[in-house]
Amino acid sequence: MKPESLHLLNAAQGQLSEGRAVLTINSPELAGRAAYLAALLAARAFIHERTGRERTGRIAKTHRGTRVAFLELTAGGEAFDREQRGFLAWAYRLKTIADYEVAPRRVVSSVQASTALDTAARFVPRIAAVLEDRPDA
Repeated sequence: MKPESLHLLNAAQGQLSEGRAVLTINSPELAGRAAYLAALLAARAFIHERTGRERTGRIAKTHRGTRVAFLELTAGGEAFDREQRGFLAWAYRLKTIADYEVAPRRVVSSVQASTALDTAARFVPRIAAVLEDRPDA
């Protein structure tokens, strides 16, 4: 695995740890945001490994660009299930609420944050396994 990809996966693990920690202190918005960032970093590692700088010139830099590239690269494959392929879009809404919402009607619940963390905790190692060509995860 390329050093940049490994760095991104390590950062994704760090976000998972941070998300679990802030959930224990009852901060679901920050936990949901961390779950999203973990998945985003892992997806960028996947994109980098599959496309490389040689072809694209850079890793996808925007949230939307990362989502689109990940969906394109995983279309028709069996490595990722429907939930995993759609997770970036779903979790991005949690990040948006955490970053921009101030109205009390739009909050991230503890259940949503916990679900996001659980999904990200499956997503990140799945990316690592696919990149390492391990069918076990």
